[in-house]
Amino acid sequence: MRLMPDLPAVRVLPDHVGELHELIVGDDGQPIAARVSWNEITAGWHGGMEPREGVLQLDQIAPMQGQDYSRVPRVPVSAPQVVAPPGDVPAGWPDGVAAPGTEGWEKAVMAWLFDLLPPDFRAHAVLSEHPLALVWMARLHLRHAYTATVQGYRTSAVQLKSQLPPHAVREVDEVYRQERDRIIRCGRALDAIEAALRPSAPE
Repeated sequence: MRLMPDLPAVRVLPDHVGELHELIVGDDGQPIAARVSWNEITAGWHGGMEPREGVLQLDQIAPMQGQDYSRVPRVPVSAPQVVAPPGDVPAGWPDGVAAPGTEGWEKAVMAWLFDLLPPDFRAHAVLSEHPLALVWMARLHLRHAYTATVQGYRTSAVQLKSQLPPHAVREVDEVYRQERDRIIRCGRALDAIEAALRPSAPE
C-alpha cells in the first residue's frame, strides 16, 4: 500500500534505480534512514529481476536530479542514545552484547542473532559455523518483518474497527509503532555486527 500515487525515484547504490517510500527521522527531525524498493538483477543465465524492499542507511542511497522529495512521508523514530561504554562499542551495537574484541563477544553475538530468527534455526550447524550467513538470514527476516509491520500499522484501523473498541485499536497501533522502532534498531545492530565479523583486508 502506497501513501502517495507516485513515488519519487532514488538511486540505490551502486547502480540501481528505486522508489523512495518514506524517510525515517530522528528526534531532531533529520533523516537517519529510508525505506525504498527497487529491482535487482539476479544471478544466473536468465538474467531476471528480483523486487526488493527494505530500510537502507542514507549512505546507501542518493537523490536523483529532477525528483521532488518534499512530499515523501517522514516517519519519526526514537533514535537510541549512542553511549561509548568500555570496550569501544560501535555505533548501533546491540545492548547487552559484549563489545568486539572482548572475551566471549562472538558467542554473545551468535546468541543475539539467533534470537532474531525462529527457534528451529538453532538446529542448523552451518549457521553456527558461518555467522555471516546468520547475519544475512536475520537481515532478510527483519526486512520482511518491517514490511509487515508497516502494512499492519496502515491497515489496522480499518480492519479492526468493527472487531475491537477504539482504545484497543489505538493500542494495537502503538504495538506496531514500537515494533517498527525495534526493527530499525536491530537493522543498525546488524550493520555493526557484520562490520565486526568481516575479516580485515590484508595490509
